[in-house]
Amino acid sequence: MSNSDTPTPSLTTLPLEAYTTDRSAALTEPLDWYGPGKLHPTHLHDTLSASSSRYRIAHKLDHGPHALSWLARDTHAATWRRVDVVHAAPEVTAAYARAADAQLARRAEMGGDDDDDGAVADARGLAIDRFWLRGPNGTHLCIVWPLNGEMGGFRWAVRDRSVMDEAWFVRQCAKIRGSAEAKVGSVHEITEEEMLAILGRPRVIVVDEEMMREVGVSKEMVREGQVPRYLVVRPDKVEEDLEYWLSGEAFIKA
Repeated sequence: MSNSDTPTPSLTTLPLEAYTTDRSAALTEPLDWYGPGKLHPTHLHDTLSASSSRYRIAHKLDHGPHALSWLARDTHAATWRRVDVVHAAPEVTAAYARAADAQLARRAEMGGDDDDDGAVADARGLAIDRFWLRGPNGTHLCIVWPLNGEMGGFRWAVRDRSVMDEAWFVRQCAKIRGSAEAKVGSVHEITEEEMLAILGRPRVIVVDEEMMREVGVSKEMVREGQVPRYLVVRPDKVEEDLEYWLSGEAFIKA
């Protein structure tokens, strides 16, 4: 087991435009989802892994009452991954663990193993790894996925009009680069700056005293680090990619 072992960046290191005061319920998870036995407080630039600093958090992908889903860079394999950090409640952990184990078994049957580059998982949207994270709110199961996700999607609470999968990221990056010479061969070739340009730079809501009073967060919980210093807003809804669907590439794949 391991802690998230990168110091949380100071709030002053975030650009001014990162801050928002819009506390609409859909933008972030509620603060009362945190506390002993609940969600793990995670911040931008944290690194998560079983034994060393491996998965570096770049952005949030989605949030739900049972897990937070993060866009992370695998610093060992130079790949982009989604890391789901699961609620610490034993019954929630058990359900996610069963699902993850089934995914990993399917991947092994298809020829994947711990030493490959994730190609089997990328192609099928299967889980790549699972590990345990010990934090201030308990012990959390973390599941590592390709950006494809099983069944072609992974945004639970957002009704995206176009699936946010690896192919979508590649298409958006190609638009940013703009020239044939800068062709994007794989989602893993996309830089972090390009990823943030695609998703929109992260926005955060600082956890202040008013928010803590509203949900009964105690000073002890703050001292113990059981609530995050800020909540990260998930990216906006993905609209229909009309340019792609009218292209010859989409016609050929169909």
